[in-house]
Amino acid sequence: MKSILVPLDFSPVSKRVTDEALHLARALKARLVFIHVVQPPVIVTDYAGMTLEDTAILMSDARHSAARHLVKLRARLRTLRVNAGTILETGAPVPCIIEEARRLKASHIVIGSHGHTAFFDLLIGSTTCGVLKRSPCPVVVVPAASPIAPPRRPKARA
Repeated sequence: MKSILVPLDFSPVSKRVTDEALHLARALKARLVFIHVVQPPVIVTDYAGMTLEDTAILMSDARHSAARHLVKLRARLRTLRVNAGTILETGAPVPCIIEEARRLKASHIVIGSHGHTAFFDLLIGSTTCGVLKRSPCPVVVVPAASPIAPPRRPKARA
């Protein structure tokens, strides 16, 4: 059976990504695998005022929060009778996503166009861009904004 890998960051675009992945899975009769990668905090300076204990607490909180999101997603998918699984990883998002796509022999990856601020993308780099460059399979990129509605035609006057 084909598998579609769906990286989620739980940003506002995640709902649209999930919906697009569902449509693609139904069309391809594929299984969905949702993945969330908890990224360790980035320390920009030699000393950021954080201890290892603080970092461990942040990581634990992030993993628990992500796990709760994934449980809710699984429940929603069960009600829709969707064949899906979830994965929670810790590490750098792009390598984790690419490794999982290879492991699953994914037919596609469905990912959002962005989930963070432009400053974050400038500082850290876009996960979507990294996935596009390294993916072993086709990547479907879901834009964050809604598609522009077609212009309305003026009503004909009688």
